[in-house]
Amino acid sequence: MFHDIALKLAQERQKKIYKKLYAQHKESHRSLHWSNIENQKKRFDILMEIGNLEAKTILDIGSGMGDFFAHLKEGGIRAEMTGYEIVEEFLHIARRRHPHCTFKPVNLSRSPTRHKFDYVFSSGIYAFGNQTFFETMVKKAFASSRVAYGFNIYLSEEDDRFMDISRSQVEKFLQKLRPSEIICKEGYIKNDMTFFVYR
Repeated sequence: MFHDIALKLAQERQKKIYKKLYAQHKESHRSLHWSNIENQKKRFDILMEIGNLEAKTILDIGSGMGDFFAHLKEGGIRAEMTGYEIVEEFLHIARRRHPHCTFKPVNLSRSPTRHKFDYVFSSGIYAFGNQTFFETMVKKAFASSRVAYGFNIYLSEEDDRFMDISRSQVEKFLQKLRPSEIICKEGYIKNDMTFFVYR
């Protein structure tokens, strides 16, 4: 019961935040709470280090306006790309911008993980979440992957808008999933870390 309430609260808060940002900034990276495009691309570059993505099936959870897929395409990656997004405004823009990709209004935390993808990614979705949301989504995302799940997380004790979690807490939880390997990347942006969790 507590788990369901905490999960619902986190998702409602996130949706409210992003809808408000979209109302202010429309079709801009600022609607996704990216401070600048350069940092967004740095995060995408790190995520691409997870493995060989060429000709693979890829799922982006919280795909926003499809920016990660645009970044992959610019990098010469040809893959079968699917995005899950719960903010309707973002979904419409992503479909218009990237007709070669598939975007679905899927809330993975409430959906069974029937579909498997070689690689699963999340960029920025945990910022406004809570511990319950984080653990539920990581578990579901990892279960949806055949090869690995890659995600980034902003770790800051100075800003109470963001989820309060440490690197050691993240790694301790990831170990419970019994992955074959966990890799943590840092140093590309202050207070930002990327984790690769391999099956």
